[in-house]
Amino acid sequence: MNRGLAYSYMSDIPKAIQDFDTALSLDPSEAYEAYQYRGDAYMQLGEYEKAIADFQMFDTYREFTESSLQEGQQLRPRNP
Repeated sequence: MNRGLAYSYMSDIPKAIQDFDTALSLDPSEAYEAYQYRGDAYMQLGEYEKAIADFQMFDTYREFTESSLQEGQQLRPRNP
């Protein structure tokens, strides 16, 4: 995913998208931020529908991750 960001900064958007695709194919739940970055790349290319779809996926994974963390924190015993 870091290489995809580097390609984005160098304005090589097609290569950035390829790297974000790879990160997502390996483990979408762990690389959910790649949806946001790929959405940004699609925006730069003017591919707005793809960008919106990726932003929606990013929001879905982010909400799930945040709620999982909150539930996990509630399950831990508190130290007095």
